[in-house]
Amino acid sequence: MTIVTKLIEAGAKILDKLDEHLLPDAGYANSNSSCTYCELDNENEQLQYVTTHDVKPFALNKKDRIFDGIIGYSDIKKEFVKALEASSPVGILLVGPPGCGKSEFLKRIAASFEEESVFIDGTYGSKAGIFQILYDRRPKYVLLDEIDKLSGQDQQALFNLMETGRLTKTTKVENYDIELRTWVFATANNKDDILEPLFDRFERYFLSEYSDDEFKAIAVQRLKKEGIQDEELALYIANTVLRGLGRKSLRDCIRIARKSKTIEEVDETVHTLKKYGLK
Repeated sequence: MTIVTKLIEAGAKILDKLDEHLLPDAGYANSNSSCTYCELDNENEQLQYVTTHDVKPFALNKKDRIFDGIIGYSDIKKEFVKALEASSPVGILLVGPPGCGKSEFLKRIAASFEEESVFIDGTYGSKAGIFQILYDRRPKYVLLDEIDKLSGQDQQALFNLMETGRLTKTTKVENYDIELRTWVFATANNKDDILEPLFDRFERYFLSEYSDDEFKAIAVQRLKKEGIQDEELALYIANTVLRGLGRKSLRDCIRIARKSKTIEEVDETVHTLKKYGLK
């Protein structure tokens, strides 16, 4: 077979593929690239697609991009996306020490589904009447940070909601029983402080603390949102908190970054914290 014959056949294959719209199926929108052509690999006799302009990938599903800003945990991200797309409620619980990034999952969902979700900090939620919030808002997604801090009574009420799909309350002043199909996503520092029946209602994932390198990468990313575009300064702040203060605290990084514009100012703050603040 001559090279001319091979090129003719290659051209025919290209036309066939374009007619069948196979190029978009490969993840590209050919309407954004008018100069797509083929090269024949003479050695392997294989077609290789080449583009002379930038090709834009198809837009991903909104839920696929929610957790882009969270470093690591690619497998857990997939499980959250699957849960968000499930036709019936699914509960996910992340258990781990402070600094492992578990709360970020809830915050990302809250930011992406503002109208459909309620974010509740279990540390402050119990006495504020979290179930009144659920009654008033009727959210699709309930995001409970530090569920282990909820009172036993509230945990029992949450279990009833997840078990029956109904939100109920019976007191001298209030009486309601409504259907509420809701997905509950939660975090906890300590699983031992969660009622066993409630704990068993969740799909559970146990997270470990971020490694030093992961913490520094996350801190630099977070400090960009605080206006620290100088990556060298952001990395210095993260390193100083990690080594100088001996903790992986994004909150410390953020507080120091908001006050400090130079390395010298960072050192001053950390020196003062080490002198007076480490108890």
